[in-house]
Amino acid sequence: MRKASFIPAVAVSIFLGVAVLLTACGGGGTSGTESIYLAGDDGSHGFELWSTDGSSAYMVTDINTGASGSLPSYLTTYDGNLYFRANDGSHGTELWAYDGSSAYMVTDIYTGSAGSLPSYLTAYGGELYFRANDGSHGTELWAYDGSSAYMVTDIYTGSVGSNPSYLTAYDGNLYFQADDGSHGTELWAYDGSSAYMVTDINTGSAGSYPSYFTTYGGNLYFQADDGIDGRELWAYDGSSAYMVTDIYTGIGSSYPSGITTYGGKLYLRANDGSHGTELWAYDGSSAYMVTDIYTGSAGSYPWDLTAYNGNLYFRANDGINGYELWAYNGSSAYMVTDIYTGSAGSYPLGTDYYPDRFLEVNGKLIFGADNGTDHFQAYVLDGSTVEMLGGSPINTLGDFWLVPD
Repeated sequence: MRKASFIPAVAVSIFLGVAVLLTACGGGGTSGTESIYLAGDDGSHGFELWSTDGSSAYMVTDINTGASGSLPSYLTTYDGNLYFRANDGSHGTELWAYDGSSAYMVTDIYTGSAGSLPSYLTAYGGELYFRANDGSHGTELWAYDGSSAYMVTDIYTGSVGSNPSYLTAYDGNLYFQADDGSHGTELWAYDGSSAYMVTDINTGSAGSYPSYFTTYGGNLYFQADDGIDGRELWAYDGSSAYMVTDIYTGIGSSYPSGITTYGGKLYLRANDGSHGTELWAYDGSSAYMVTDIYTGSAGSYPWDLTAYNGNLYFRANDGINGYELWAYNGSSAYMVTDIYTGSAGSYPLGTDYYPDRFLEVNGKLIFGADNGTDHFQAYVLDGSTVEMLGGSPINTLGDFWLVPD
């Protein structure tokens, strides 16, 4: 049965640095090729760490033996290794690493079976930063320096935690959203020695909830709510924050998200209150709707915006074919392929965590999709040809690619 959700939940990401290392030491790839890592389920081991070069795939390690799976996610390269969070069935979800030959738990921040739930793993200043909960301070900003993990700062003292999210390196600092218990969730930064609130966009305790950070034209762009104009597109230029444009005028929110760069512009999904959520662009001076794929007020909900091979690819629903793979070539948008014919749609999926994207390896685009027969499997776009990874389902019993509940 199709899961009714617009939000993909797929634990995958691109790790070309580690892929080169693994190819060199016999990680299953062909000499001179790269590999990416993802969470996959072969029907026997649950979701575990897998690798693919775009032609074939294999399970790298079985962290949580049995059918439960370790659910590896937030995959990130740091210091030549692959880091991610996973659950071995005993320690809860903690920070793990893969060095090209074996996987191991890096640290047990929250001892016991609860787990610290590390997320938003981001390399910055020679260390790996993430948010985690040690069971005493709530979810706060943590770092791993290659030998030990430590809490960087306790923004919201006590057991509640500031919940830092959307960690993004920009202009020599680490930016994120956090709640200090007084100002609500606002824009914060860490400069390598101390953390501070950058700006209070929505004064008071409500918070502006800045999210979906992306750098473009020397500025940091994001979604935020000032308490007056709703959630709109904002920017920070290193000294001050300002609303870039009010796409949904009035108190309504356009919810700009999936923000990415392509062809020298900023692309995003947004709702102007008339056309539903469609593909929009910002060229540095003004924002405009690029195309109205699903005419009317429903919206096509473009998701997983990914620049590849000179085009911008994404998932969208035109109201006829359901959610399928679409592309924009700089002048027009078109459906690339109809994997699941009819109105149901194949629901092409990328990553389930920030930033939501399809994956690229060796000149191929990797994503999950359901053809209506084989459940959600891995698919490959190689230039203009779309086919199932390896030519047949990896999990013949169900979903290889993790899908929303």
